[in-house]
Amino acid sequence: MFNVLVPRYYKIAAGGVRITYDVGDVCWDFVGRLCKRLGIQYCNWTSFYVSENTNFSPELVQRACDLLVDESLYYDMEFYDGIEDILRPWYDLGVKVNFNSNSPTQAMIDLKREQLKAAVPGLRDEDMTFNLIIPNQPSFKTLGDHTMAFVDDNPYHMLGSTARFNIMPKCPWNTSPEGLRILGNRSVTKLDNLRQINEFVYQRIKFYLEFGC
Repeated sequence: MFNVLVPRYYKIAAGGVRITYDVGDVCWDFVGRLCKRLGIQYCNWTSFYVSENTNFSPELVQRACDLLVDESLYYDMEFYDGIEDILRPWYDLGVKVNFNSNSPTQAMIDLKREQLKAAVPGLRDEDMTFNLIIPNQPSFKTLGDHTMAFVDDNPYHMLGSTARFNIMPKCPWNTSPEGLRILGNRSVTKLDNLRQINEFVYQRIKFYLEFGC
């Protein structure tokens, strides 16, 4: 499936250069599944945190908050096309790829870990970081040293990113007026799907390793 490691890339990358992917709504349609359970349209989820969606009634917000801690949402995760070759930068360029994902319960973390390992050939436990959070409360992510590219759908996470290249899948909550306001002048690349994201990340990192910019 992958090419042989290219020695010159591997030597450059050996200092710790890495790519970090989020999981929910980057690698699979978490909010889409949540919307189906709630009986609402995906396009109406225009703010990342459910309580900030002013078009949601208090009753809907409460139902959504209850579902956010329902581990059954994570049963039989259906990953996007492209998940199977997400480690291509590691096999071809020697650049580590890891996942950094937030969850409100340990059961959800365990479900994510096992399904990711089944979906991504060669993925190891040490390539995954899972953070326990309070649902619907602002959270941030600490990226590893030398993180070169960061892929996440949450505009708040982008504000705290220390990566050189920041990439987002296009979602209603990061393309809405509210999402754009949060991002402000933050430089991000927004793409339509995981395959496009994988190709952009691969080519951009390859170019950086070759030319240093």
